[in-house]
Amino acid sequence: MNITKLTDYSLILLCEMRVGEVISSQALSEKTKIPFATVNKLLHILNKGGFCLSKAGKNGGFILIKDHSEISFLNVIDCIEGNKTHLTECATTQEKQCQLKKHCKITKKIELIDMEIRSVLSNKFLSDLL
Repeated sequence: MNITKLTDYSLILLCEMRVGEVISSQALSEKTKIPFATVNKLLHILNKGGFCLSKAGKNGGFILIKDHSEISFLNVIDCIEGNKTHLTECATTQEKQCQLKKHCKITKKIELIDMEIRSVLSNKFLSDLL
């Protein structure tokens, strides 16, 4: 299971934001030292994922709309990584499956381990980082 830097950066950005407070991409970039272009890219993805709203205008920026205690690691990982973070190919339900899945003796165990990992991630929240 490999989580990209973009997910790591997203966790950092979300932890810097507060519910109801507008903060600009530039301010987040300066506070976190994450490059401005990357901050912009991630905030747009997080906006589409329902974590924040964008506010246009002179005093515009982004507003966190969920409390840190309501945002699980898994929510963020799935938003940024596209819901493809699984232990192995056989643990996914996607079309592209391992060609050995039908005959593999460990598939069921791997699927269980994958579900356990995802369960742990769904029960860890941004508030655990603060």
